[in-house]
Amino acid sequence: MKRRTALQLSTLLGMNLTGPPVHSASKAVVTSVEMLTMSHYMAGAAKRRLPAQALEQAKFHILDTFASMISGSALPPGEAALRYLKTHVGKGAASIVGARLEAGPVDAALVNGVMGHANETDDSHGRAMVRWLN
Repeated sequence: MKRRTALQLSTLLGMNLTGPPVHSASKAVVTSVEMLTMSHYMAGAAKRRLPAQALEQAKFHILDTFASMISGSALPPGEAALRYLKTHVGKGAASIVGARLEAGPVDAALVNGVMGHANETDDSHGRAMVRWLN
């Protein structure tokens, strides 16, 4: 028996060949009060306006993130991310902050994220979030 055949057989033997699981009607799913509350809140979120304070804070966080990305683009981690993008990725539909480049969404998220965290001035760390929540 060839190694490939042995691997294929072991995979088949390891699979559940009995079909999809059968759920008994007697097994009720219990959902916690917290999960019901959260689900209800999230389901209605699209129909509610953001509170003015949350909207104002969001603006600050977005501006802070863009500033971090722009300054991070000139630091070694940001420069490395930009080099990666220039050598390994083609054009895409997503923008790279602080550069005249475009990439696919996943690569743009990676590069923008690296640049945003390159100098550790972004406000996504614990103390800033605690300050915002208080």
